[in-house]
Amino acid sequence: MLGVGGSGKQLGFLGRYIVLPILLRNVMRDHAREEELIKRSTLDWVIVRPPRLTNGPYTGRYRSGEDVTERALLASISRANVADFMVKQLTGDRYVHGTPAVLG
Repeated sequence: MLGVGGSGKQLGFLGRYIVLPILLRNVMRDHAREEELIKRSTLDWVIVRPPRLTNGPYTGRYRSGEDVTERALLASISRANVADFMVKQLTGDRYVHGTPAVLG
C-alpha cells in the first residue's frame, strides 16, 4: 500500500495528511508489519505499493518506481494496470527486494 515505510511522500496532499494518518491509521500499521515480515524472508520479493485501487479498465498507462510521486489530489489506479505491472516483475529483476509505487 502506498504510504507505508516512508512512501507517503509519494502521495499528494490529501492522501499524505488526511487519508493515511486519520482514516487509514490502523490499516497502515498492519501493512507495515506485513512488509517487515516479507523483508526478513530469504526469498526474492517485490512489494508493490499502489494507491486506492479501482475496477477501471487496463490502459497500460501508469508510472512506477521508488521515487515517483502522485500528481492527483487523491491517487488511484485500476487493478488491471497493477496486475500488468506485477506480472512484468516475474521476468525482471529491477525491483527485487524493492518497494516500487505504481501510480495511474
